[in-house]
Amino acid sequence: MSAAPPLAFPLVMGLAVLLLVGYLLRAFFVSCNLPGPVGVLLSGWLCGKLGLMQTEILEGRDHFQECAFFLVLLTAGFEISHNTPKTRHVILGIVPCFCEFVGISIWACFMEELSRIEACVTGAVLCGLADGIVIPKMIEMEDQVPSGKAELTRLVLTTAPLEASFVLTLFGLLSGFAEVSKSNSADPAAIIGANVVRLIATVVMGFALGNVTGQMVQKRHASFGFTGRIEETYLFILAVALAGFGLGLPKETGGTPLVPMGFAPGSLFQPELLVIVLGCSFSQANLTGHRENNLDAVVGGVWVFGQIFLFSMIGSKIDVTVFVQATRVLPMLVIGLVCRFCGISLAILVCHWLEHFGSSPGTVKPLGLN
Repeated sequence: MSAAPPLAFPLVMGLAVLLLVGYLLRAFFVSCNLPGPVGVLLSGWLCGKLGLMQTEILEGRDHFQECAFFLVLLTAGFEISHNTPKTRHVILGIVPCFCEFVGISIWACFMEELSRIEACVTGAVLCGLADGIVIPKMIEMEDQVPSGKAELTRLVLTTAPLEASFVLTLFGLLSGFAEVSKSNSADPAAIIGANVVRLIATVVMGFALGNVTGQMVQKRHASFGFTGRIEETYLFILAVALAGFGLGLPKETGGTPLVPMGFAPGSLFQPELLVIVLGCSFSQANLTGHRENNLDAVVGGVWVFGQIFLFSMIGSKIDVTVFVQATRVLPMLVIGLVCRFCGISLAILVCHWLEHFGSSPGTVKPLGLN
């Protein structure tokens, strides 16, 4: 199905159609007990094919998608701090994902005949959970269940951002190895060192920005014109996080990094990981205000708009001709799911063992989720 040419109506009307159609289809899918984001994906595909997206929207959809995904990363950082991770959270967040990564990589290497580094990059791309779907859904479920019975949702809200951080770090490291394999002149040691420096610089910068912003928000005073409202708090962290996100992106013209590594190609910061660390650090520094002022409610309200832009932009890029490759992709997904299930089972057994090992005789308790 070829796309119709964009209709000649004002840009603001195109945005209105995008928001309205996306939200209506989302509501319809939710009423049918189907994932709401799938409805938004469908709305984006329909708007693109029917010419309901102006040329300006089509040209800027990468930027729309990037900004909306930024909200997912910031929310993930908030959730890591709000649900303080414990050892079992780290295990449950990393082991299943790593098992899926290994399974997909092995399949891609031997069955798809990709090189080892290409197979590993493929595994890193496919193994992570879709945070844009999982985190908002868990927040929605947490609001629906009675207080004290939301252990499972809190578990997922803690482990999903940890998994995202792990996958982003893994992908960044593998990208460095991929650059080595493509360039004969590249020094492998320099590329590996650059990735280590990038990881450290990203964590330090994210922690510093988040902590300073959290302290500043706590110490703001009404005499300077501050209102102290939660919307003002979110404005502060949103602006700082956007600036931090931009530190890891290339310049608008030329494509060179805004903050280059210097001794190696690429940026000094990993933008996605920086936003997660920044959100976590800010939430921890401003933990009292976060809970008392219900920052989560504001984040959820903003995400109502963010998810429509994110998934509608993704939907507008869908090309149905790629489904002819389903016979190649589906086996990788099945292998990944099987390996993830094995990883979950292994992680639960390890957590049980650690809890048993850490308990005194006669006081062994079942694995807790919170």
